[in-house]
Formats: sequence, C-alpha cells, structure tokens
Amino acid sequence: MSDMKRYQRRLIPVNIVVMVLSLVSIISIMFLPLIDIDLSKNPKVIMDIINESAGDSDSDGGDSASDDYADYLSDYMAQAMIGVKIKMTTMDFANLAFEADLVPSISREFAKILANGGEMLVKNMFVQMIPTVEGGDTGSLDAEFLYSSIMDLSTSADTDTAIRAIADRVADQCGVFGENRDSYVQSVEREIKNVYNSTMEYTNKFTVESIVCTYMSQDGDDGEDSTRPHGKTYEEFIYSMLSTTGAGEELGMMLKILGMYIFIVMVFSALMWFILLLFAFFHTFAKNKRFTMWYVKLWGFTPCMMFGVTPLLGSALVTAAAGSTYGALFGLITSLTWISGGCYIALWLVSIFWAFPIKRRIRKLKKAGYSYYD
Repeated sequence: MSDMKRYQRRLIPVNIVVMVLSLVSIISIMFLPLIDIDLSKNPKVIMDIINESAGDSDSDGGDSASDDYADYLSDYMAQAMIGVKIKMTTMDFANLAFEADLVPSISREFAKILANGGEMLVKNMFVQMIPTVEGGDTGSLDAEFLYSSIMDLSTSADTDTAIRAIADRVADQCGVFGENRDSYVQSVEREIKNVYNSTMEYTNKFTVESIVCTYMSQDGDDGEDSTRPHGKTYEEFIYSMLSTTGAGEELGMMLKILGMYIFIVMVFSALMWFILLLFAFFHTFAKNKRFTMWYVKLWGFTPCMMFGVTPLLGSALVTAAAGSTYGALFGLITSLTWISGGCYIALWLVSIFWAFPIKRRIRKLKKAGYSYYD
C-alpha cells in the first residue's frame, strides 16, 4: 500500500468524528431549546424587581384607588411571574415568524402566566377584606379555612346560610365576642357577599380566575371600567389589554421580526453543519478524503454566542450598570446551544491536532508527485 493511500485512510475516522459532531450540532440547533427561562429558580429576584418597580410608581404620586389597584397588580404579577417557564426552539421561533395573528397566541401564553399566582393572590385578598375590630385579632385568622370555605360557595345550595356560618367562624377565630359580635359578623357577611355577588353577576361562575378577572375589570360599585382592560377569563383580559392599548399589534410585529431573524440565523448555522456532514460523508468513500470546513469554523459558533455566551456577558454588564438584582435575571436563563458550541470547539481540536498533520503529509506527498489514486 502506498503512503498516499495509507494517509488517506487515516482520514476516515477523522471524517466519521466530523459527521457525528455535525449531526449532533444540527439536532441541537434545530430541535433543542435555544433558550430556557425558569423564573422559579430564584423567586427572590423576581419579587425584588417587581417591588422595586412598584416603589418607583408609588413615588410618582396618585390617588388612593389607583395606588390600591397598582399594588394589587404588582402583588399579583410577582406571584404569577415566579412560576414562569419558557422554552423556545428554532421551530418555535419559526411559528412566531409565520403565524398570521400573534395576539390570540400571546394572550393564551400570558393567561397561563396569570394563572400561576391566582390562588395565592385570592387567599391574600380574602384575608385583607376581613375588617378589623377593637378587641379582636385578625392575625389569628386561618387563611386556608377562609379560602376553602369561600370557594366552596360555588357548590353551596344555600349561599346565605353558608356565608353566615363563615362569618361566625371568622368572628370566633378573631376573638370577637360580646356586644360587638353581631355587627362584626354582619360586616364580614357583607364583604363576602360583595365578592360572591359581584363575581357571579359579572362572570356567572365563582372560581379563582373569575374572582381575579372581576376585580381587575371593574371599578368599585360603578361596574366595568371602560378605561381598564376587562374580560371574564385571563385570556379575555389579556386580549382586551393588548387590543385597547394597541400593544398587541406592536408586540406581535416585534415578535415576528425577532422570530424571523433568529429562525434564519439558526437555519443558516444548521445548514453549514449539514454541508460539512455531506462533505465528510461523501469524502469518506472518495479517493481524496480531504475537504474544507472553514464555513463552519466561521459561522458554527453563532448559536452558542447568541444564547449561551451573551447571557453570561449580559449578566456581568447589567450587574455593573444596574446592580446584582437585575444581573441575577440572566442566571435564570439557560440554553442547550452549548452543545453545538462544544461541537464547534471539538471540531477545531480535531482539525488542528488530528486532521491537519495528516493533511499536511498528504500535501507533501502530492507535491512529491503522488496521485490520490496511487
């Protein structure tokens, strides 16, 4: 066997490794999450940011009703955001780019977020609506009992009797006895009936979702407030908010542009790896088993740079500019583009320390007059 054939055969395992690296990169770029956001990893960060934003809003002044509404929404959003988990693949970004109307889809996704904090928020709302009384102690109130008892009104045959029983139990837990008891029980009844009746009147059902939507859509005794977003479900409320403010179209267009850009970049990157895969495959069976891979070396690290390296750099920059609280947000972002990034680094190592010495020897033999067919 000639030296040329011997060195050419040494490139076969190199080509096989390159094919494996290319295939793994293509799969990771096209089908595994480019971005994976899990806000439940560090709830304190979310709470700190939302509370800080709410504090900035309070400092601007405003009437008491507006402040109460803003506080309600900030508490609600804090609990809702803590449960957010977002995974986006290249195909998900393609859906963003090519879907005709994104507003309904955006509404559905945001509705899932709002649902995360609904139960905890309603529990807090029930506790806060219980009036205080001199000589009583609302701090000893059993929040779980109050929540479950009020929510059971949805299946109660006699809501008035059930509400009276809840109010009596609340008075017992708060230690309200004597001459103040009757008036206190009546005031508790009024608060519970107000929540129940307004919710049933607006949504015709009594659930956590309907309670939250009723409160956010209506303004005290005046009924639905036309200046606010409104809806009987989370999805309807979000759709109304996006539609009435015009934010839906703007957000949809931004997501389309973003989706198209990321889709094109990821497909182009995957295409470079696919071309390398084809070259490695066909040259494995050809007489000349050498091929170039500069196009992957030039472009192959882009996915990892965008979704893996950038968040790390962003964390350092934002921490320096805005503090560790905001910088910690980037710690909640992970990406599987590190797989293609690892393949890219492995490709360079294979090229420099394995393929290049063999190819250099083949070039010398070629200059010495050997043919690929010798």
